[in-house]
Amino acid sequence: MNATRFKVLPIVAALSMAALPAVSGTSGRFGALMQTVGATRSGVSAEKVSAGISGSGMPVSRGTIDGFGSIFVNGVEFDTSTATIIMDGEVASEDDLGVGMVVLVKGTVNDDGVTGVAETVIFDDEVEGPITAIETNANGDAKLITVLGATIIVERTGTVFEHVTFETLAIGDVVEVSGFPEGISNLRATRVEKKAEGYTTGAPVEIKGYVSGLTPTEFTLGSQRVEFATADLSEVSGGALNEGDYVEVYGVLEGELLIATRIESEDSPSGPLSQGDLFTAQGQIRKFVSSSDFDVGGVNVDASAAVLTPGNLRLGNGVAVEVKGVWDGETLVASSVESRRGDIEVEASVTDLDPTDRSITVGIFGGSVTVTTDARTMFDDDTPADAVLQFEDIRVGDFVEIEAIDDGGELVATRVDRDQQDDEVIQAPIQAIEVNASVTLLGVTVYVADAEFEGRDGSDVTSQSFFEQAAVGDLIKVEDEASPDGVADEVEFESAGRPDGGFEFDDDDSDDDDFDDESDDESDDESDDELDDESDDESDDESDDESDDESDDESDDESDDESDDESGDGSGDESDDESDDESDDESDDESDDESDDESDDESDDESGDESDDESDDESDGDPDTPTGSLGGNSGQGLLL
Repeated sequence: MNATRFKVLPIVAALSMAALPAVSGTSGRFGALMQTVGATRSGVSAEKVSAGISGSGMPVSRGTIDGFGSIFVNGVEFDTSTATIIMDGEVASEDDLGVGMVVLVKGTVNDDGVTGVAETVIFDDEVEGPITAIETNANGDAKLITVLGATIIVERTGTVFEHVTFETLAIGDVVEVSGFPEGISNLRATRVEKKAEGYTTGAPVEIKGYVSGLTPTEFTLGSQRVEFATADLSEVSGGALNEGDYVEVYGVLEGELLIATRIESEDSPSGPLSQGDLFTAQGQIRKFVSSSDFDVGGVNVDASAAVLTPGNLRLGNGVAVEVKGVWDGETLVASSVESRRGDIEVEASVTDLDPTDRSITVGIFGGSVTVTTDARTMFDDDTPADAVLQFEDIRVGDFVEIEAIDDGGELVATRVDRDQQDDEVIQAPIQAIEVNASVTLLGVTVYVADAEFEGRDGSDVTSQSFFEQAAVGDLIKVEDEASPDGVADEVEFESAGRPDGGFEFDDDDSDDDDFDDESDDESDDESDDELDDESDDESDDESDDESDDESDDESDDESDDESDDESGDGSGDESDDESDDESDDESDDESDDESDDESDDESDDESGDESDDESDDESDGDPDTPTGSLGGNSGQGLLL
């Protein structure tokens, strides 16, 4: 591709509205890199440089390339026409960059606060090596691939593929992967580039991870054994490896053993930040304890006072977010948290384009859906043309695959892929139901009488069974296959809140798939006082009746007795056991509605931590240990 401008969705941004600090005084891999870049700008040759994407206090921005046109980071447009490009430690050019790559950007911001100039753009992949295993999820929209022991989630529509497709990925393919950490040791791939059909002896491989099981000559990264007897350790802190070090290993494979030729220390993602920096972190939520304690991209976040967008955003492990706030030296104190991946999907042909608001209208199932695009929308061309795609390149008649979020009734695209004609698809919450006849999604009524149905568990069911399970608000996917004729061929339930594969490939055993357990219960202390009046009565009636019927008989004796005794609601073991077993629906509805404002505020604040923690202990594990914790000695975590 030939481009001198591109746009980046920020993962880590620490930007002030003034020129960034000079390079002098930096240390570590980032400092060495910046000094080398400075030498390169002065005409000094640098065939090889250290390409770490962390550092020692210099404000930086880290994110995915979403398309070509400009760098947009936290609302600032950066010109890259004079930037130095570094890829995997070598000086490169803009032509080498690709959509979906996670890059590090250093630059300056003009006084107007909305424009600037990028001085340096750095790309460093997460892993490169042969695929040794592939697992596909039930609906075929995501796969879990294994590369050098690292488990990587790839999505049919959420991952950018180069020289390979989602469907053609095969065991033995050598791939380079860029993406976000998710769960304990998973990586959610933003880009997968195929390097070779199979591994050739002596071909380079690389991987990042935590050192465990260290001996004088070997250690492991996750499940990958590494032999380092002859490796260059000059870029390891202190010149020697230690248990728990986070490193990047370069080498070759001999059977299943990675023979390291060079090892480099990797710094914390917050390393480039200084106290007081304006800071944006984007990625998957991990280690979720509460809204005041979770991790995004290796950075600890306190979002207890943040504004959530959209307003119904529910925080929990695996949710893709963009967090903005101020770095206090240890934690990102967030002022806002925005959803960065959408549950809504539409795949159909373009019928209209409006350059004024950059909106795309598609025709589907006899109706139409309009989606706006913005500076954060990722554009990717999956047609044989393989063009550098921008909004201006899309034409009426193009087949597009769109992912979007519903922001107060307006659909905003997080991703637009142009592809060859395929099945028409609409995925959205149900707005209306006509049993055994139709469903309405995004204002489009879809006739489903002759469709094949899947139940909530993924098994084939009858139309009658499907409609007995379905309710307004449920997220479903409807497909019109082969030659689209406006009539649904397949209808299935989808899981809301996480991108494809997020639940099926969750590697954190302590996570509940129920977001109430992950976020609602745990954030009661922070949010009940604000939300009880608006949402508890509604959500408790809807969710407590369902969850209480299923779980109260089992968990009330364990957790209600504990929480009631501790919160002093007066019902004690006797009344709870009797009323829970005999009349969960009745008493829960009555007590929830009557006492949500009083008891939720009081008991959540007074006993939420105790009872939630105790019930979590019984079902989720020790809540004092952050979910998905990457213990340096655990031997489980590959990714920071």
